Amino acid sequence: MAFSWLRVFAQRLSCPVLHSYRSQYQQKQRHPSPRVEALETRDVPTAVFTPDYVVLSGTGSASPLGTTGPTGYTPSEIRQAYGFNQISFNGTSGTGAGTTIAIVDAYSDPTIASDLHAFDQEFGLADPTLTVVNQTGGTTLPTASTDWAGEISLDVEWAHAIAPGAKILLVEATNSSESNLFAAVKYAAAQKGVVAVSMSWGGSEFSGETSDDSVFVPPASNPDVVFINSSGDSGAPASYPSTSPNVLSVGGTTLNLTSSGSYSSETAWSGSGGGISAYESQPSYQKGVVTQSTTKRTDPDVSYDANPDTGFAVYQTYGNSSSTPWLQYGGTSDAAPQWAALIAIADQGRTLDGEAALSSTTLLKDIYSLPSSDFHDITSGTSTGSPRESATTGYDLATGRGTPIANLVVAGLVGTTTNAVTHFSISVPPTATAGSSFSITVEALNASNQIVTGYTGTVSFTSSDGSAVLPASYTFTTSDDGKHTFTVTLKTAGTETIAATDTISSSITGTASVSVSAPYFTVTGIPSSITAGTSESFSVTAYNANGTKNTSYDGAVVLTSSDAHAVFSSNVTITNGVGTFTVTFETAGTQSVTTAASSITGTESGITVLPGAVAKLVFLQEPSNATIGATISPTVTVEELDQYGNVVTTDSSTKITLSLGSNPGGATLSGTVAATVSKGVATFSNLSVSAAGTSYTLVAREGSLSVSSSSFSVTSSSATVIENFQNGLNNYYYMGSSYPFVFTSTAAAHPGTATEGLVDEGDGNWYFRQDSGAVINPGDTVSVWVNLAGSANGRAYFGFGTTGSGLNSVVLAPNTNQFIIQNNAGFESFTNLAAATQTYAANTWYLVQVQWGTSGTVVAKLFASNGTTLLNTVTAATGDITAGTFAFRATGSNKYFSTVTDTRGVHNFATLAASSSSSTTTSSGTASSTGSTSSAQEGSGHLSTSFWMGLSLPATTKSESASSAENPWFRAIEQDLFATEGWFVRIG
Repeated sequence: MAFSWLRVFAQRLSCPVLHSYRSQYQQKQRHPSPRVEALETRDVPTAVFTPDYVVLSGTGSASPLGTTGPTGYTPSEIRQAYGFNQISFNGTSGTGAGTTIAIVDAYSDPTIASDLHAFDQEFGLADPTLTVVNQTGGTTLPTASTDWAGEISLDVEWAHAIAPGAKILLVEATNSSESNLFAAVKYAAAQKGVVAVSMSWGGSEFSGETSDDSVFVPPASNPDVVFINSSGDSGAPASYPSTSPNVLSVGGTTLNLTSSGSYSSETAWSGSGGGISAYESQPSYQKGVVTQSTTKRTDPDVSYDANPDTGFAVYQTYGNSSSTPWLQYGGTSDAAPQWAALIAIADQGRTLDGEAALSSTTLLKDIYSLPSSDFHDITSGTSTGSPRESATTGYDLATGRGTPIANLVVAGLVGTTTNAVTHFSISVPPTATAGSSFSITVEALNASNQIVTGYTGTVSFTSSDGSAVLPASYTFTTSDDGKHTFTVTLKTAGTETIAATDTISSSITGTASVSVSAPYFTVTGIPSSITAGTSESFSVTAYNANGTKNTSYDGAVVLTSSDAHAVFSSNVTITNGVGTFTVTFETAGTQSVTTAASSITGTESGITVLPGAVAKLVFLQEPSNATIGATISPTVTVEELDQYGNVVTTDSSTKITLSLGSNPGGATLSGTVAATVSKGVATFSNLSVSAAGTSYTLVAREGSLSVSSSSFSVTSSSATVIENFQNGLNNYYYMGSSYPFVFTSTAAAHPGTATEGLVDEGDGNWYFRQDSGAVINPGDTVSVWVNLAGSANGRAYFGFGTTGSGLNSVVLAPNTNQFIIQNNAGFESFTNLAAATQTYAANTWYLVQVQWGTSGTVVAKLFASNGTTLLNTVTAATGDITAGTFAFRATGSNKYFSTVTDTRGVHNFATLAASSSSSTTTSSGTASSTGSTSSAQEGSGHLSTSFWMGLSLPATTKSESASSAENPWFRAIEQDLFATEGWFVRIG
């Protein structure tokens, strides 16, 4: 069930904060009379029960998200995901045929018949036999209810979707009181043919509930019936009647499918009801399986998809817009009727096997006796409520034994019989000749390898031979006695397989192998390694299908190669079974030669063709434009090619030099201008041009070979000041665990660049802007002045790429004598990505420059107080290319920050790949190791599993504090809503 405080709480958060939460779904309260909250205990029965469904709501709206067409999972997707589409009984599809599912709900849905018909038309289902009565079986139906209409639509449509062959009996109680709903349950259970009673409603437990458990005992008039109840949508504590030992309790999960609609994964849904009963004793069927309690009944027993975000398409017009009749439903209300459908399918199989339908006693015993492999064991996710219950290996109080692998659960509930077909046997000859037909015989067998003479399923055929001529799908008749013979023609030589598979249950299958022989050629004589441009001779020999040489074979053959440029000799004729030919390869790589004539072929493969000598140079990557002094992007690379255009990958020793060709600005080319090739490619990194101009070119030289690049332009760039602190801190936010101590002051202004600067007294909080004017993008160069005032202790952090999930930062760390690049995920923990040794002086200005590449490579540079003398450089391949704003943080005594500038698109590093570990290079070229930690940040308390959110505060300085009236705080109690702890406050 949804939490009533959530919407009120969200409305009260009127200030801008770093994180915000919007409910993606709501529970619609489907009853007109006052409800008893699930957490309230009672000594007598409650006045009303409430339905357990959740409907997906519109974004930012409290109203349901109605649509013109269906959203959410479809019947075919759910039947495939849980394995319902693999259920068959000796070739008869598992649909629940011959059974009746009873749905018990309160009030009336006057449009349920027409809505069910529209639902069936959408998904290609046949309408079931639907009977609607009141709680005594009469045709005078209760008052209609828009609240309960959603529950009725969900229950009826999805019980039918999973068991389309079952009849539906909808029993509508006069209202949602216990006395009326229990009367409806008793009526439904007593009706002949009803095998399952689905109840998607409940209330809190009460001390006298054990006296009501008799309601869920099968009556003498219909002893073979079961009762299924949703476990609720509010987590713990457990609710009633799901805690009754006579009821199968169904909890909720979040089901994820692959792009093809198959089962992918599942976690416990946060709303899944469950827990330990306060009043019901542990039933015998839970002993030895349930360990959470050894004296009390626990629930749920099993579970099913119930998250509205992964919910089900429902057609509902009563109480909903007729123009947008489709809603997406979740909640354990959708789980109970679909488990009822599973029981109906199992009872169909039991009837076909001559067994009685399941009763509550046999069902619950069997559910706990089935092997764990019959269920998807849900091992992650946590429910709401108190106490919160987490999914674990085996039985747990959030998902019970797990969700069904329906074909296995049904097989276990039906029981293994000698009449069940488990596999096919295929009889084939040991050998066959390609192109000649032969007979195969398919037999339907049980687990004891006995023929099931009553098999009437349909089989389809496949083969590893893509050219095979196979029989059409065939439906066995009773006169076949479980055995039929077919004709097959295979055309491909080698060992080929033939498979027969039941079209309803793909687990019923069988395969056989045949050795297929055919005339063939052998191709021999080509060396395993050859240089492009070199001619080689080879031989082709003809053989019969039995492997003897065919000396009488004469005729022309066709020679081809995987090298489309290969040149063959003009003579392509075989005489007396043998022919000799020549081939010249031109394309480097692994190649093959094939000889073919009619249906006879032969191939020699695995021929390695090496490139020839270097014949020319080409620019693989070249600049299209550049900025003065900025690294040219993309990284310039030059390839060596042979006369056929192959890269000379055999060369890793030759040196290629690079220089300016056309030089309109009289510029200097800096960076790596001489590079040794690696597998035929030379890479010239960190290139830059010192002067502006148009029509520059680069020239690459190797011996007498040379090549010029396309022309490019070099333009000047200018840095933009994106923060000078002249307007105070009105746009700033902070996050941390203590009151903020940050303000602007002339004392923090860098001489000659600003009149104000930021003073951070080292409280350990992050200070950041999140407006568009403060955004830093990959490809930018950003810089800031930093002063370690007072004494060089603690740390000063400059963050970039700040988003709601954290940031990266450059750290001046005099406390450890390091210059560091860090990742600060979630603003909490930190990971050192790269570091270099660096000492610092107190009361000294340093210029920090961050070059952030579009591949996620970051180069951090530390300059002396003149802004030009480079003291240190650190490089890390972070892989982070998410644009964000900038941030500051300090620990220890005062740190000053002044004048943040940003130069757009100067450093791209486009071809550098990010990696999980980074090498660090100092200005002297010495490499040092990187470090990582997940401990709390220095200078602030460790942040735990929930957090505080604060409203907007007035502008403050270090000498001001906010009174309680100015600083109202709200504690968030729901961990699904908030995941970290800290302070979020806007300054100003």
